[in-house]
Amino acid sequence: MCAHAGVDPLASRKNAWSELLGLGDFYYKLGLQIVEICLASRTFNGGLMALPDLMQALNRRVTTTNSSSTTSLSFSDLAQALKKLRELKGGYELVNIGGQTFVRSIPGGLSDDHREIVGVARESKGRVSLAQLVKVKGWAQHRAADAINRMLLDGLAMVDDGDPSGETFYWLQALCPQLNQ
Repeated sequence: MCAHAGVDPLASRKNAWSELLGLGDFYYKLGLQIVEICLASRTFNGGLMALPDLMQALNRRVTTTNSSSTTSLSFSDLAQALKKLRELKGGYELVNIGGQTFVRSIPGGLSDDHREIVGVARESKGRVSLAQLVKVKGWAQHRAADAINRMLLDGLAMVDDGDPSGETFYWLQALCPQLNQ
C-alpha cells in the first residue's frame, strides 16, 4: 500500500516503526542498512548470509562518527538491530548452523533438514551431494532430494552438474562468498 502511494514508512526518523520497536536513531539507521544489504543480496544467497559477510558489508557502508575518529560496528550492535527487526516478522534474525552464525532474512525459517544440509556443506567447503547426505546423515534418498529441492526453490542452493565425477553437487551460496560477487 505504501509503495503504491509512493511513501516510505521507514524514511522518517520519528515514525510509527521507530516508536513501536523502540529504535534509537543509531539502531534505526543500522536496521535500515541491514535490510538494504539483505534484500540486495537475497538473489545471490537466498536470504541466508554469513554474519562476517554482513558485518563486512555494513562496515563498508556504515561509519559511526565519534569526534574525528571512525569506529567499526560490533557484533552486539548488529545483534541489537536484528533483535528489533525481528519484531517486524520479516524473518530477520541470527541463526547458528554448524557452529557458524548466519543472518536469516527470509520469513518462514529453515527446517531442521536445511540446517543439517548447511552443516554438511560447511564441512565440504560449501557444496553437498545427495549421496553425501544419504551417507553422512543416514537419510533416505527421497528425504535428501526433497530437502535439497526446497533449498533450490528458496534460492539457498545452486545446482552444479558439471563435476568431472558425474555426480551432481549443490552449492550453498551463503557458504561461498565468491558466488555472491
